[in-house]
Amino acid sequence: MIPSLVIAVIAVLVVCVLWVYKWFNEVYFWKNDSGVVIKGTSFRTFSPPLIAMKDQTLKKFGMYLLRFLPGPPKLIITDPHIAVKFMAKQHKYERTKDFRLGCVFRQLFGNAAGTASGKAHKRIRSSFDGCYSAESVEKTISMMEEECKEYLRLIREEKEGQFNMDDLILLTFKMLMKFTYGRDLPEKELQELIELRTLVGALIADTFTNPFVKLPFYEYLPTDTNRKTSEFERRWLQLNERFQERFVEGKSKDTDCVFYKMQKTLAENPEALSCEEFQQTLEEASLANVDITCGATAWLLFHVALHQQIQEELTTEIKNLTSEHSGSLNLEVLNDMDFLGKVVKESARKRPVMVISTPEYVPCPMMIGDFHSPAGIEVSVDNSAVNSDQGVWEDIDTFNPRRFDNETPSMRKSLCRFGIGPRRCMGYRVADAFMKVLLVTLLRNFTVTLETKVTGDDDSVPVQDVGPFCYPCVEFRVKESQ
Repeated sequence: MIPSLVIAVIAVLVVCVLWVYKWFNEVYFWKNDSGVVIKGTSFRTFSPPLIAMKDQTLKKFGMYLLRFLPGPPKLIITDPHIAVKFMAKQHKYERTKDFRLGCVFRQLFGNAAGTASGKAHKRIRSSFDGCYSAESVEKTISMMEEECKEYLRLIREEKEGQFNMDDLILLTFKMLMKFTYGRDLPEKELQELIELRTLVGALIADTFTNPFVKLPFYEYLPTDTNRKTSEFERRWLQLNERFQERFVEGKSKDTDCVFYKMQKTLAENPEALSCEEFQQTLEEASLANVDITCGATAWLLFHVALHQQIQEELTTEIKNLTSEHSGSLNLEVLNDMDFLGKVVKESARKRPVMVISTPEYVPCPMMIGDFHSPAGIEVSVDNSAVNSDQGVWEDIDTFNPRRFDNETPSMRKSLCRFGIGPRRCMGYRVADAFMKVLLVTLLRNFTVTLETKVTGDDDSVPVQDVGPFCYPCVEFRVKESQ
């Protein structure tokens, strides 16, 4: 009797799970053909996969479907013109608090600007945007230059000029922490921030690699991941409360850093942000964005080291312009380096750090290109596909910064670096300035080469994929220029 009852219960559970899975994954589209709306399905059913799978049925419409487990398929846009039009209306879409990555992601970033929608997103962004303006970045260029010089000195003295991704992460992190908390950031707090960065990095990786975190009851289980999440939240709050006490006591000296400006804003308008919105947006902009900034920098160094002729041309421009300007670097000098800007753009075009953009949730039926989509669909942009669209970029597989000598409006709209539209990464100016400062500081006195053997172009280099991020796993070497 008991075995039969157990079998019956298991059978019912299996049927329920299959029904829920089918309900979540059954998607119908309406195709616009010669002005006639035709109802039909364009999704081909797959058996439950362990990895994302593509359905190219919609290729002619400049998009494809991507199936993840668990969850419904996502509509991925590959056509740059459709992507620009779709992303221009980002404030009309919604974002799920967990990006369907589970409870850990929701606990870490569920109240941050990046997961907020509509008016909430505008409100949070408006409080932070001034901290990442061109004027704010201009005031920190000298700090970035000092950090890069010290980094190169240590690399040459302690590692014989050889460095890798881990070294770049540390440099990028120190720069971002001083941009956030001030140039006078104490060593004790810096070390604690490094520990917190390691902790949150492991948690973010877990959201992409651990399928169990997506289960609705996972947050109530006594798991190591949940314990680490609680530990991070506690330590992150305590650390920022200590910085807040220094601000209240008038001990904060760097009035240009993000934390000082935000505390001043909140002192004048305490209702502007909730505690969770402030803490999690600060976490998102400082700790989480290290990966994007560092990844973009690593690909830039890789391309410059791989293409020595381009490096020589870049070095000539840098030396000529820096010799004309005495003193420290500034934003004006960096912007005057025309070829440097083109190299940075071409590196981003060739290898975007974030392969697929964060998903936008479409709450109502709408047209996406020549396609009618129903409500409840998640839509992302395939940055790699947009950056290599044959209709915009000629000779897409060649690293050629000179393609930007005759930059067209289509090229500007078809380059995905730090996002497209009103939800573009608010720290993009910081990342852009940092990459340029590092290259200028490096190539003024040194050359950079690859220690890792690369047989061809980007496609032959070993990479590390963590979720939507992609980094080159290579060793670099710095030598004094002749």
